[in-house]
Amino acid sequence: MYSKEESKLIKKEFWVKFGFFSQRKRIAAGLNKKWLSHNTGINCLSLKFDFENKQALVGIEIFTHNQDEKQKYYDRLLSLKTILNDSFKIAPEWNYNFELPNGEIAAKIYHTLENVKIHDKTCWPKVFRFFFENMMIYESFYTEYKEIIADEDFSEL
Repeated sequence: MYSKEESKLIKKEFWVKFGFFSQRKRIAAGLNKKWLSHNTGINCLSLKFDFENKQALVGIEIFTHNQDEKQKYYDRLLSLKTILNDSFKIAPEWNYNFELPNGEIAAKIYHTLENVKIHDKTCWPKVFRFFFENMMIYESFYTEYKEIIADEDFSEL
């Protein structure tokens, strides 16, 4: 068992090493070294990496206390569901009422890698690849369809 401080340091080490891993791969691919992540241009929508409780998740998250806004962006993504699902070998999970670790509820479209632990450094290379490969697809999808997702004059396709 790890102390709170030891656990915090291990988590920080994971994210720093993942940052170096992904920066090198993104630069080699001719991309910006930083992930789009929270800089989507839509305040309540972000591309997220999560690694907690024996699983790693990567995907799109819509978090807002404004239910109309949450529904609006979820509906826009749903209109593109076939395109997004077809981008992956295995379709993502779609969950309008995903419970976040803090107990709040978000809409989330995501992939999960089970049976990995952030405190087990032998899992890290597998998680790095999982995060990188899947986030590349989510980011590419978002970049391609951002205008539709963000469009204030949106009507169903």
